[in-house]
Amino acid sequence: MKNVFLIVFCAFAVFVSGNVYGIITYDSNTLNGSYHVDNDGNSGTPFIVAGGTGSNAPRGTWDDEKGAVIIASVKITENGARLCTIQAQCANENKKRKSWTTYHYPEGGKEGTKLSRCYTFCKDGYTAVDSECKKIETLKGFECQTVDDVKSKMINNIRMNQSDGSNIEPWIAGFNSWYIDVGDDVMERDILLGVVEFVPHGVIAAPIYLRCDREGYSDMKSFIEKLHIATSDANQYTLLCMPGYKAINASNKKAGCEPIDPTFAKCDLSKLPVCGGIDETKMDKNNHVWMIGDVAFGCRDFRCKEENYGFVAPGNLECKLCADEDGSPRFGIDNNGVCHECKTGTVFDNSKKECVNATPYSKTDMVYGKGKEKNSEGIKGESLTNQCWYYFVPSEYHACVACGIGYELQNNKCVKKTTE
Repeated sequence: MKNVFLIVFCAFAVFVSGNVYGIITYDSNTLNGSYHVDNDGNSGTPFIVAGGTGSNAPRGTWDDEKGAVIIASVKITENGARLCTIQAQCANENKKRKSWTTYHYPEGGKEGTKLSRCYTFCKDGYTAVDSECKKIETLKGFECQTVDDVKSKMINNIRMNQSDGSNIEPWIAGFNSWYIDVGDDVMERDILLGVVEFVPHGVIAAPIYLRCDREGYSDMKSFIEKLHIATSDANQYTLLCMPGYKAINASNKKAGCEPIDPTFAKCDLSKLPVCGGIDETKMDKNNHVWMIGDVAFGCRDFRCKEENYGFVAPGNLECKLCADEDGSPRFGIDNNGVCHECKTGTVFDNSKKECVNATPYSKTDMVYGKGKEKNSEGIKGESLTNQCWYYFVPSEYHACVACGIGYELQNNKCVKKTTE
């Protein structure tokens, strides 16, 4: 088979077709500095939600491609990770001695959508606030919000996706990806951060190794040959806690996590008064969740419970998905929790929480940077690292196209990097 998939980097849409072999986003930030992995060693099996390894494993989005549903990284920072339930499988093309990884939404994700189930987990001393890991001591009153049992929410009713072939590989964050010759074959290997074990109110994460293989030739079948924990170093097993929780015992990861504040003084929003103008009777626990309102006044408001869902309109508290399958930047949720679909030619600015005019970029801009071409100063005859297409990390690619080499985007402004 052939892969055809859509990559969206912020406001840039790039179509890639033909024989496209694995592209994952490399995250330079890690939880414990650099991960040292034993690529072909086997230190146990990560948590597998559905599917499995070998040629007899369940099929994926194609009947000749086998795979498994795992819980792995879409974002890695120094203090935590965004982990999602994703489907990994190995692709092939008949009469080509090659197999490579692709990643997909599993079946049975959020109700009414194909999106993965995701949570931000943080290492000890930090907790997730708005999907970012913040130091516990910096939390303001009522800022940390606890969640229900994460394990059941990430794995219940999840099955192998056997129909939708959309490849979400550009959204997967990993440590390494490469091809290696195995006899006459060329097979892909990926190393991701994955869940090894669920513990009370948290997970244990470690680098996991995935290797593809195939059998047959004119009528080929591909599958995951190896899927295992890629290190035997106990120091590279990291305890990550749910929002509102901290490690019980830093030296005993399997003990899990406990509430940051047993009295929930910082976490229980029910102790706060309702913000002015909010009708508490319209709060539907099945579809809404309480959140901190105006911090200055110390009150609570509610928003749609599911991630990427927003109110249909001001005054209409019915929730709808505020996104599309391609991750279009035209969708966003404003400060009042209302979903906006921006008109063509505009995008949603998450810092301003409103629709703004989109900056037009030509094909040449998207390869070399805004206003540049292959013969421009700093491009002609220079290293490929001076050309924007070289960068796979979305934030780096976005900054290169919009600002140029040596700059980064901060609050939608081009700022010169302090270190390279």
